[in-house]
Amino acid sequence: MWSREASTDDAYAIGQTWSDHADVVTSLCFTRDGQQLLSSSEDATARIFDLKGEAPVRIFRGHFDAVWHAGFSADEALIVTASEDATVRVWSVITETEIFRFTGHDGPVFAADFAPDTSCIVSGGEDRRVLVWDLDDTVLTVLGEDRAEARRTFRANRVELVRRALAGETLPQPRVREFLGHTGQIRTVRFSHDGELLLSGGDDHTLKVWDALWETDEAAQAQSALRKQLLTRAEMTDLPNGLLVTLRGHGSLVSSSAWSGDGKTVVSGSFDTTVRTWQLATYAEIQTMAGPLRPVLGAALSPQGTHVAAAYDDGTARIWTRNGEQVAEFKTLREGHEFMASHAAFLSEGNRLLTAAGDSTVRIWDTQRGTQLATVLGTGQRGVLAASPQGERFLTGSQRKIAVVHKLDGNQVTEVARLDHTRKLLAELKKSFPEATEKNLLARLPAVASAGFAPQGNLVVVGDTEGGCWVWDLSQLNKERALEPQRLVGHGATVNAVRFTDKYAVTASADRTVALWNLANLKEVGQRLQHDYPVTHLAVAPDGDYLMTASVLRTQVITRDDNAGERATRVSRVYLKLWEISGDQVVSKPVQALELTLADGQAVERVHSLAFTPDGQSAMIACSVGIRDHLLRWDLRPQAPQAIDSFWKVGTYRGPVTSAIFSPQKNIVTVGGRGARLWTQAGEGLRTFRPHREVTSIAFSPDERFVVTSSSDGSAKVWSFADSQPTAVCKLEQFQADGQGLQGHVGPVNQAVFHPRAEQDLILTAGQDGSAKLWKFDRDNRTASLTASLEGHKSAVTSAVFSRQGDRVLTVSQDKTARIWQLTQPPKLLQSLSHDSPVLCGNFSPDGQWVVTGSEDRQTRVWRVVDGMPLVQFSGHSSSVTAVAFSNDRQRLLTASRDHLAKLWDTKLVWETARSRPVGEGVAEATFVDVRQDILKLDAHDDDVVSADFSSDGRAILTAGMDGRVHLWLSQDVTPALLLSLGVQNYMQSGATIAIDPMAMVRVPNTIDLAQCVVTCQLSGPVPMGLEGKEVLGLEDTGNGIQISENRVLFGPEGAQVLIGEVQEADSRRMVISMTEDANSLALEALIRSCVYHADGELPSGASREVEFQFNFGENAMGHQATTKTIRFGTSP
Repeated sequence: MWSREASTDDAYAIGQTWSDHADVVTSLCFTRDGQQLLSSSEDATARIFDLKGEAPVRIFRGHFDAVWHAGFSADEALIVTASEDATVRVWSVITETEIFRFTGHDGPVFAADFAPDTSCIVSGGEDRRVLVWDLDDTVLTVLGEDRAEARRTFRANRVELVRRALAGETLPQPRVREFLGHTGQIRTVRFSHDGELLLSGGDDHTLKVWDALWETDEAAQAQSALRKQLLTRAEMTDLPNGLLVTLRGHGSLVSSSAWSGDGKTVVSGSFDTTVRTWQLATYAEIQTMAGPLRPVLGAALSPQGTHVAAAYDDGTARIWTRNGEQVAEFKTLREGHEFMASHAAFLSEGNRLLTAAGDSTVRIWDTQRGTQLATVLGTGQRGVLAASPQGERFLTGSQRKIAVVHKLDGNQVTEVARLDHTRKLLAELKKSFPEATEKNLLARLPAVASAGFAPQGNLVVVGDTEGGCWVWDLSQLNKERALEPQRLVGHGATVNAVRFTDKYAVTASADRTVALWNLANLKEVGQRLQHDYPVTHLAVAPDGDYLMTASVLRTQVITRDDNAGERATRVSRVYLKLWEISGDQVVSKPVQALELTLADGQAVERVHSLAFTPDGQSAMIACSVGIRDHLLRWDLRPQAPQAIDSFWKVGTYRGPVTSAIFSPQKNIVTVGGRGARLWTQAGEGLRTFRPHREVTSIAFSPDERFVVTSSSDGSAKVWSFADSQPTAVCKLEQFQADGQGLQGHVGPVNQAVFHPRAEQDLILTAGQDGSAKLWKFDRDNRTASLTASLEGHKSAVTSAVFSRQGDRVLTVSQDKTARIWQLTQPPKLLQSLSHDSPVLCGNFSPDGQWVVTGSEDRQTRVWRVVDGMPLVQFSGHSSSVTAVAFSNDRQRLLTASRDHLAKLWDTKLVWETARSRPVGEGVAEATFVDVRQDILKLDAHDDDVVSADFSSDGRAILTAGMDGRVHLWLSQDVTPALLLSLGVQNYMQSGATIAIDPMAMVRVPNTIDLAQCVVTCQLSGPVPMGLEGKEVLGLEDTGNGIQISENRVLFGPEGAQVLIGEVQEADSRRMVISMTEDANSLALEALIRSCVYHADGELPSGASREVEFQFNFGENAMGHQATTKTIRFGTSP
């Protein structure tokens, strides 16, 4: 025992020594008055020593193997022991007699503790179970008392229990409650002071807090505010029964724990050499982002850690804002229709495309960028759409069964007029049905079915589902009186189409007729164009001399089968007719007529749209047979055989087509599915206008002004994040070319990331086509151009990332390789690295010296960049490794896997292996050093974990999975809090100039504020003989990115340096550098590595020279006011 009183200074001195134990002492515990000491030992005994020596040593014998723990009850009349022999035993202090023996564990027991009222004992051990033994249950059984009375009188009845034990009576085993959750051996267990909570810790590097009253009668009566708070939080996060919270952050097994006096804080000690305190009321292990429970395919933290983003399989992405430990409402990155795009029209000479869909929206697209500019909601499920020839206004339907005219001004849509023809109809209905409610009357109103603008743009004709045609004169909009329509009476069924020539409005109806109306007087002209079946579509030739109509026969055919009986089959046939307009007359008989079939004779079942080609010589027909859509050409030239053929090459399927139109530039737009596509007439793709399919990744720009998403639809999109609502501003897709033969990805894009330096404005994409692409993003013009393609992989590139310095790229592929590229012009392949299975993920270390790769072979491998040297292999996942990331200080590696886990690993062995293997030597023969023990498991996902990353401050970890959950793990110290580690190093010497080995372990945690840091480095110790006045200490560019310009210290790649410090003082032996606000941990590490020692003469053999680094921090540096580290330069450490 150590005593300060026995010492002459502030240190402790040995006061007393006991040598009674025959083996290692495993635990110690004082009585409250400090007069007695309880010990346990591997000699299978526990002993109580009287510190004054007035009482004999009490010995508790009975265990068959080592006793790992011994502790007192609250009144110190009992002790409990936990042993290697798999038993927990309770002893009477006075009689040194065993009272209870608990045998419920399946292996050694390492810890045990009494409840404050001695009614329970908690124990934990090798079997990973926390067991609570209810002693009052034994009192109830032995003495026949009820449970409440047994607990109240336990101490009073102890004498009786001891008497029975001394008489040799075997007391029954008590009731046991089992708490499951640890994944490693349990080393420490503690009751809280009020007995309502349990604390346990162990080999899985975690502490867990449990509800000690779980499954007891007293659970509902407990009054502890902390317990209530933890219970509420546990219910919200759906934790297993009894578990309230898991405390993560230790890097090795947790060996000891204790509660603070107020019961609000716990303290833990670990083999990671740290002691940590935990505030239970404010601790949040996991912060879960509120989002749809759909598979997450990618997730990211913003560079400043202020935002969290997730990419979903439904084509959307979400971004949440973080403010400390609070998460604000999310923003959704979404554009395009949700389903059933049906119609399209152009505005502004083809620069703006309108699409309408069954999702009751109209979307406005930038045809140059392929991105959505605006959305009009509530336009009705019929997708009614018409554009003014002047390109300023457009018309849509609405959910109120009226037409609405809108105007596009820039990216803003304003409502111009509501064309409400229902007022007159409603008045007529009220007369006919005076007893009907207004709701019932509104339900009887016809819906808008079609619409069109006259060539001059002022007249609008709207057709409805009951044959009504309504004409509106928009030139009267500015008049004081309300805008009133004029009705064209004549059709008896739905008006399916409205088109115009220079003189006529043409309407096609399900009443099997087509009518022409004089635009001058709105009178019907000539005879109706008669059809045998309802007319569904109508087109007018560019010169206005011809009309084309489509009518559809729909019927049922009854077939009889001896086995199945009668069966009705729906049959459809489409008939086309071409009509000539001659002067003021329309030829009443069609010029041409035919039944629409495919080239092979199959009957077309549905027609979706009709359009004349720009030269008027052919017709373009969108139609379908069965479930397959077709785009057909009808040659209308008199000398042609009038044949129907595929518009494009037979056998080429270009997606669903529910309508097709020509652009002002004579290209083709096909509409279908969730969007539209722009093609040349030869069928070459130009643009797509649609939402993403599955969003496969999301990443932030360095300045957090933009995010980029990639998708399985073959595109990537750049979104402006600075706006209140994120909008897509640029699209990267296959059809973009640079004029030099490069084109975008053919097939899914698996990942997209920004260059780490905002001024570079580069985007890197990885494609299923086996390539990675580099794009130059012009943020001013919101465009992107393809600049380079990284080719060589033989299969899909699953991931591509930049190094933190921005000068290199890592690509990984399903061809079982990873490749490191130097970003020269053109990019140059540096290294090719191999796995045994497809490689799914990869990343650079923050300093760019290593890369880490994860594979379907379940291995995570770390390689040295400069020579491709294999270093360390982390083996521990039971399925494919899907994500990898280094912490900023490179002391931790994070991995994610399809085994539903994320794991944290210590990289110490990577450093050691790198230093032991000279650069460029023995690469071919080198093997990986295998690491199998992780330091932390993050287990909160029920499906594949697909993303994992560190926050920039190192205080949180992001994980996302196919279970739809995005978690932030908020442990305060996921990386060690060392300021600088300059351990045993190798040194390199060139003549008499000596620099720090590039492989030396130089680490600065990213949690330290360097803006107010002053670094002093100076020579210390005696000057070697012969070098007096011949030594120089300075900073040089040693390949670490540091450049010195006069007194300014710059850091970063060539052309992109930032000022990180200024030299305040300098002579041959001493330098003082003041760091700027742009300095970070990587910059400070590079600065340290750039320090060189030069002597005008040879350093004596075996000698070394010491350089002392002093770091003085400001008030915001987490308590690091001043730190000093010493490093030797020389031929031996």
